[in-house]
Amino acid sequence: MSRVLLMADERKPVLSGTTTAAATAPPPAAVQTLAPLVQGGHPVHLLIQQQIQLMSTHLTLLSAVHHVPVAAPARTATEPTTPTTPTTPAPASPPPAPATAVIAPVHTPHSRPPPITAQGATRDPASFALPANATEQAFAAIWARLLDGIPVGRHDNFFNLGGHSLLAVRAVQEMHRATGEKIAVRRLIFESLSQIAAAVESAPRPAASGDSLSAAVHAVPPAANALSDLSMTTVRFGHAEPSLYGVLHPASSRPARARAVLLCNPFGQEAVRIHRFFRVLADDLAGAGVACLRFDYHASGESLGDDHEADLDRWVRDVLAADALLRQRTGVQEVDWLAPRLAGALAVRASAQAPQRPGQLVLWEPVVWGARYVDHLLAVHASVVADLPDGGKLAGDEEILGFGASRRLLQQMRAIAPTDYQRAQARRVLMIAPHRQTTDANDWLTALHGRGVAVQRQTLNLDFDWTSEEAFNTALVPAEALNLLAAALKADPLE
Repeated sequence: MSRVLLMADERKPVLSGTTTAAATAPPPAAVQTLAPLVQGGHPVHLLIQQQIQLMSTHLTLLSAVHHVPVAAPARTATEPTTPTTPTTPAPASPPPAPATAVIAPVHTPHSRPPPITAQGATRDPASFALPANATEQAFAAIWARLLDGIPVGRHDNFFNLGGHSLLAVRAVQEMHRATGEKIAVRRLIFESLSQIAAAVESAPRPAASGDSLSAAVHAVPPAANALSDLSMTTVRFGHAEPSLYGVLHPASSRPARARAVLLCNPFGQEAVRIHRFFRVLADDLAGAGVACLRFDYHASGESLGDDHEADLDRWVRDVLAADALLRQRTGVQEVDWLAPRLAGALAVRASAQAPQRPGQLVLWEPVVWGARYVDHLLAVHASVVADLPDGGKLAGDEEILGFGASRRLLQQMRAIAPTDYQRAQARRVLMIAPHRQTTDANDWLTALHGRGVAVQRQTLNLDFDWTSEEAFNTALVPAEALNLLAAALKADPLE
């Protein structure tokens, strides 16, 4: 392309030399050679002078940002090569346009190999760092193989590199085989490769024992916990062995209230979606003097066990173990349970077996008809797989949205019915759901009221996307839900 530069005589445009692909504007040196020629008061001169000043400022900023030395102007064939004869006056003509200098491309050395995929092309090479130890190297090799050979660094995030839930479940399975440690899928969403590797290396190695499921609760002593001096304390606990993982949020205000809250996870992708919400809610409650415990069931999250070991009956016992731990660590006698989705069915079953019943049972859009719930999950899974280019290879018979779901587990889910909720043992049951669902719950809520349980309904017309792995179009922590639940769990259940 040729640039047209209007000089004093607007009728005679002068064409500059051909602009190269490597340069987009005259360098400052060329600007300086042209500046003295346009000092007149003609309007065109003033316009050209303003343009030169803008170009000079722009190039100076670019040079400062990229640290690229600006080359001197190159002579072109359009510039005069012989001096004008003194006896012959030079014809009046506009001065020659400055030639555009060719700036050689500057190569900044990085240790990162060139990206292979479209996802890799959008990453900043300057932030790349090679895996630092054997665990990180093993994880990076697994990720690279699943992501079509894209180079993986220690600060990279699996989903930012183009991963999705169906690939993530394969990644954690291979990482588990490589290290022997159970890794939660949600770690791949929120953490970098180095953070996951560090957690695996620091995880305790409990001794193997039988699954006697005694009532004893084993917790990591506070002195042995690296986070004991922070506002959150990680704990390993369980029945016969410390196979469960939890995070305790102690009450941070004094005096602490004589009540605590147990946060029960839903299933699969819904647990991933609720993770950030639970964290924010627990911090809020702890700041108000209400201690909280959030935890992962056996064979889920960061607790031990593979997906195929998931069992609703065992998860019910996990709820009881978590309640016992919370009472033990806080010394409170009153514990409220918050149970969204599938956790609602687990909580009502656990309440019927609890040595000390919960003071308040808060059910957020509980799964009351298990068969409908399973069919919905399978339909969403089929829709997601159909939209993936490699969906045919990723579709599994016992898998839902990246999480293993055995046939036994699906049968247990299908068996959930309103009769489960009629057996709830609590001083008060609060159901939070859209208006249609609260109306459908009339029968079992009426049955609970007839048994002397205080029953309350709260309508929350919020379209919370429980199953999506994308966080761009729906809020992870919707304010209306957070405020409603925080108020319900801070209030006196007897009010």
